[in-house]
Amino acid sequence: MDKDDVLADDFILSVSVNAHSEGRLLRPTLRSVVAAISEAQAAGRSCELVVVLDTATDDTLREARRWVEPGRSPVPVRLVEVSHGDAGASRNAGAEAARGKYVAFCDGDDLVSSNYLTAGIRALEDSAIPIIVHPATVVSFGARSAIWNIPATEDVDYLHLIRDNMWPSSSIAHRATYLDHPYRSIAPEKGFGPEDWLWNIETSIARVPHRPVPGTIFFYRVREHGGVNNRHGRSIMPSFDLTGLAEAMPTSTHEDPRLQAASSARDYLKRGARKGYKLVRPIARVVFAGLSQGSKERLYALAVNIYRGQSGRARTSRARQVPAAVVDHLLRAAEIEPAISWTANGYASVPVWETHEDNYSQLLVDLVGELQARSRAIVAVPWVGIGGADLVSLNYARALAATDRFSGGVTMLATYTPSKTLRHLVPPGVHFVQVSQGIRDLTPDQQRRILAQALLLVAPELVVSVNCFDVTNSLQLYGNQLASTMPIFLTLFAFDRIGAGYPVNPITDDSQRAYLDQISGIVTDNSVTAGIITEMLALEPAKVRVHHQPALPEVPGFRPGTRAYNNRFFSERNPFQVIWPHRLDKEKRP
Repeated sequence: MDKDDVLADDFILSVSVNAHSEGRLLRPTLRSVVAAISEAQAAGRSCELVVVLDTATDDTLREARRWVEPGRSPVPVRLVEVSHGDAGASRNAGAEAARGKYVAFCDGDDLVSSNYLTAGIRALEDSAIPIIVHPATVVSFGARSAIWNIPATEDVDYLHLIRDNMWPSSSIAHRATYLDHPYRSIAPEKGFGPEDWLWNIETSIARVPHRPVPGTIFFYRVREHGGVNNRHGRSIMPSFDLTGLAEAMPTSTHEDPRLQAASSARDYLKRGARKGYKLVRPIARVVFAGLSQGSKERLYALAVNIYRGQSGRARTSRARQVPAAVVDHLLRAAEIEPAISWTANGYASVPVWETHEDNYSQLLVDLVGELQARSRAIVAVPWVGIGGADLVSLNYARALAATDRFSGGVTMLATYTPSKTLRHLVPPGVHFVQVSQGIRDLTPDQQRRILAQALLLVAPELVVSVNCFDVTNSLQLYGNQLASTMPIFLTLFAFDRIGAGYPVNPITDDSQRAYLDQISGIVTDNSVTAGIITEMLALEPAKVRVHHQPALPEVPGFRPGTRAYNNRFFSERNPFQVIWPHRLDKEKRP
């Protein structure tokens, strides 16, 4: 029996509205959806409204229950109460409860144009294959105004889909499509998502095309605080089939020849801007050394915006013609939700969102490609040189490679300054990967994201970060996601000193250090430092591990014939000197 035949005989379309804490904002959403359902029914399509209440607040429950009162709604309404606590599971519950051949999704604080459902059904009926349809245009209103023109799968490079979510959460498809490809359930506190972006990736891997429905509009409410757009401000994708996505989607988009000359000019300006940035960066580090990390990042963001404006990357807000049909939809939506009015009134000049072209995706794909083959264990370092920390990183790489579990699967990942790495020091049988320094052209947050995303996609069984500040920086934003996916150990052997002797270390540079509760532990090489770390960072003693570090892979035999064994060579004028005295400590293993 076809899945369309199961509970799918009652209606042509079920509209599932997901609600949680919208409260009074749920009313304009349901008014908008009911208006669209009424238009679809007038066109001969039977429909129902299903409101999925997932751990809903009291005011949200009250609002939803008004719609099942006798005579309140001109369309059939059902309430489905669940306690999943995440949007993906809520959508799955809506698809399972639906009695329509097709299902449409809408979040509880957004609105739809009155023709969206009718046109969406028609697009599905006209297609010879199962497809997923979306509104042609998304209009953001509220805390931010923007226009997002939705592309078809054929116009999306898979690199675009890795960098940005190319399709909105609102979609219409066969009910069987949602049952065959359920949303991955992701609890909000895990920090992964958004779930609709992950679903867009996974349905693209499954080669289900996404299509915009011409002439339709979706109104997306952007809140100042609360709501999914703020919750997902620092979420990140869990592991997915990157190779499958690349195979399923086109690798390049078609560019209008008329734009090539303009593109070349932008590239020229970008190269000039990069050269200027590299010249100014060392000076800026000195000038702004006293600022907090947050202040530095705000200044960096300002500089990036200026750079984008000079290189043609700024999102334009040039006035454009607004078709009469669009004005009609804007007027109807604003009559239901007046918060749309200011955005609608300035629609001709509202900025149009464009996918980012910052090379993030290609850098990520290249890094994951180098890591995936042999990275069951990763020893992360800034570089591989001849210092004490370099010695420790080589010890770990060598020791892990000698185990049955990780033999042939150990990678030394160097994230910074390739010229400082001495490749000949990398132990035999250990894979070496140098992160492209192209990531330094990304914003600080994107630098943190790209390394975290690469680790999540590769999913090693162990990460040991030896003074690798890039890993520490990534943990500041994505510690929960990384540490819940893989064991991560950091190292702290000593503090560098600045100014009059102020101690600094990548771990303590972060004033919050929330990730210390999530990682597997901090490793040092002696009990004195372990005690200092435990007290300074307020950690449980078990969180700090002491690993004695051999200075050499093999301890050389003693040579009694040398000068060190014969005191006749030493005198007051020619004293015996210990170059590195603390290495004589029994815990340092000279």
